[in-house]
Amino acid sequence: MRNGPYRNLQGQLTLSARQSKPREIELLFYRPDGSIYRRELCHSDRRDGRRIDLDEKGRKTAEGPIRSGLPEGDWDFYSADGKLKAETRMLAGQMTGPQVLFGDDGKTRASNTLLEGKREGPSTLFHPDGSVSDNLFYSGDKLNGPATGWWPDGLTRYTAVWKNGQLDGLSTENFPSGMKKSETFYHLGKKEGIARSWDEKGILLTEESWKNDCLDGQVREFYPDGKPRTLTPYLAGKKNGRYESFNPDGTLATSGEFQNGKLDGPITLHYPAGAPFAECRYQGNQLTGGRLLYPDGKVLGQFGPILGTEGKVSSLLLQYPDGKPLSTAQFDAASGKTQWKGWNPDGSPLGQADVSSTSLSPSSADNSSDPRLAPWKAQQESLEQQIGLSLPPEFNLLPK
Repeated sequence: MRNGPYRNLQGQLTLSARQSKPREIELLFYRPDGSIYRRELCHSDRRDGRRIDLDEKGRKTAEGPIRSGLPEGDWDFYSADGKLKAETRMLAGQMTGPQVLFGDDGKTRASNTLLEGKREGPSTLFHPDGSVSDNLFYSGDKLNGPATGWWPDGLTRYTAVWKNGQLDGLSTENFPSGMKKSETFYHLGKKEGIARSWDEKGILLTEESWKNDCLDGQVREFYPDGKPRTLTPYLAGKKNGRYESFNPDGTLATSGEFQNGKLDGPITLHYPAGAPFAECRYQGNQLTGGRLLYPDGKVLGQFGPILGTEGKVSSLLLQYPDGKPLSTAQFDAASGKTQWKGWNPDGSPLGQADVSSTSLSPSSADNSSDPRLAPWKAQQESLEQQIGLSLPPEFNLLPK
């Protein structure tokens, strides 16, 4: 081989050659910008020797032996900061054989077997402390067969089964304590059947029904004592049917109907005995208003939307069982002011008040001792005793 340099048709330098030792030459390969991307030290009559690959800044990215110009044997690969990232066996220019991957700390992170650049056979991953993290198996660079992961102390972290690169069968996760965290069934990469999750004490938290990777059937959430927290029906991935949530004592808290993923009608809050207390209308996730009911089903009142960040309705109109007005209250979320008027059962005025919320006006005095609120407070306490329920926070406009 004659000495270079060699140029392409555009006149750009592509290759230069020089004799470095007797019967040895050095080949330099150039990028269009003139930087060197490869050095080869090889025999003068054949490209057997050693190759070094370089990045745009001249830093070594790979080094190893070559035969007939192709990588052959054990090669090293480096990061931009010069750290060893991988050791790989090369055959006729392709990664074939054992491969070891390293972390930034120089410790082994993975051990693979490659065939023509693809993972084939067992693969082991390691924690930073050197303990085994995962045992996997590959076919044609796709996960196949059982897979197991461990925490650094050796307790099982997960188990799974893979088929042609997709989860297929039972997959489980465990907490570091070894207690089961979740279990899910898969079929060709899609969730299928019952999936469950637990807390670290082994208490069941959720139970879901899946079909073709979509929620389909009942989704159940549970309290720590095993009582149901919520029941949500799904059809083809969308809420469909009657939704229910429960108080810790097992009594019904809320209910609603969904059709094709959308709320169909109001969300209903319930008295402890199960009768409807509030029918709440929503637009998206925004409460827009609704009505309140006495335990016997008579109308207790109406309320307006929740505005601002206080989480309280903007208006509340209450009435006695015979339909006469009981009280009106208006809450201005922007200013924190509340206006109230109340009436006795015979229709005579009970009192009125115009006060500010202490939560929005820190400089205000404590409203609990405001004499203007005494009639309102007494009336509300009487109502709560009558219906057997304390007004939920969103309906309680009485300033504190």
